[in-house]
Amino acid sequence: MKVNEILDWVGVDIFETLNTKFENLKWVIEDNRDVAYGAVDGIKLKLILDPINFKKWSGLNLTFSVWDGEFYKETIGTIQTEKFAKIVGAITNAFKDRVKDYDWDFLSLVAKDEVERRMRLYTSIANRIYRELGLGINRTTRDGVGIIIIGRKGVDSQEILSKIDVQNE
Repeated sequence: MKVNEILDWVGVDIFETLNTKFENLKWVIEDNRDVAYGAVDGIKLKLILDPINFKKWSGLNLTFSVWDGEFYKETIGTIQTEKFAKIVGAITNAFKDRVKDYDWDFLSLVAKDEVERRMRLYTSIANRIYRELGLGINRTTRDGVGIIIIGRKGVDSQEILSKIDVQNE
């Protein structure tokens, strides 16, 4: 079976997914965080880059959610739609493009609920970011919290993982 036949069989256009961008993505500063509002195929989302410092390293925590204009509606992992892959592609592309505007040592993704499901989602996003930006990656689940650290060369992401206080992050 050829790759195109496999992709047709599973019903995913991998190139469309990889190239999906938000419609009218707008980044603004809110409460010292870089926040973006946008939509993919009519589903509104909110993305947040939250600056964090850890010892000698500075980082950005990446978070996102479905957004109804006033409140978080649900986590992205609960969307049951054929649009899911496109949404994940748009989120990944938006973060990958935006973090280039910052001076950072590491990026983090933290899952406090629905950990197993969200860690699979976060791993797919993290893998694409670290491959395309040439970074290192480490992940762990500790005390019921999943954490992924994507670090620049020279950043000890394993040390960051081992020292993070998961109860207070």
